[in-house]
Amino acid sequence: MAKRKALSKKLRFEVFKRDSFKCQYCGRSAPEVILHVDHIKPIKAGGDNDIFNLVTACSDCNSGKGARRLSDKTEIEKQKEELDALNERREQIEMMMQWRESLKAIHETEIDALSDAFSDETGYYFTEQGRISLAKLVKKFSFLEVLTAIESASCFDPKKGDSIKYLSVICSSNRASKEKPWITELYYIRGILRNRIRDYDRNSWKIMSFLEDYYNLGIPVDTMKSYASRVDRWSDFVELMKGDVI
Repeated sequence: MAKRKALSKKLRFEVFKRDSFKCQYCGRSAPEVILHVDHIKPIKAGGDNDIFNLVTACSDCNSGKGARRLSDKTEIEKQKEELDALNERREQIEMMMQWRESLKAIHETEIDALSDAFSDETGYYFTEQGRISLAKLVKKFSFLEVLTAIESASCFDPKKGDSIKYLSVICSSNRASKEKPWITELYYIRGILRNRIRDYDRNSWKIMSFLEDYYNLGIPVDTMKSYASRVDRWSDFVELMKGDVI
């Protein structure tokens, strides 16, 4: 008679996972019933502890079956298919984890490169919290966009503001300029208005959207510059712009 060897907890767990914690004889699941690991080919008949010979069984089915073998080969085939699928999923998960770890390594290398570039450009260093914020900035924009912003950050002064906010403004401006090549001209017009009109602060929140709207209505940028250079009140500028549309 073959000697019964105790099943390890790890092997029992693998069998339970493969069988979805469900008795393969009656279909009942934990915690409704206590589950055991049963041998498809009984130990008495020469069966072993190979996972292909193991099946999840509730305590009732296991005790009632005794040394009886499963006669339906489709059940064994089903177990093999499920095990193959389990192994395939496991391999894919392992590959995904390796891929994720490689991405993390690449990401760290990117942050190191950006941090060094910022130091070379400005003479200042990112703190650990600054590196975390820098990583978020890369996620919001891209490595190349942040690097481009750093390359134009030589005038950064930490006494006048936060470095990440400073870079974020540059990234936003660069992206806007790329998506809307004419936006730089509108910023220039806004600068003229800031220096000329007395009520700029009261209207600053709506100036850019106003300029964009009228640019889209067909008013040339040169015309806007001319009007901005002639007024000292926001209402006068608005009247000139509306007059051109009408």
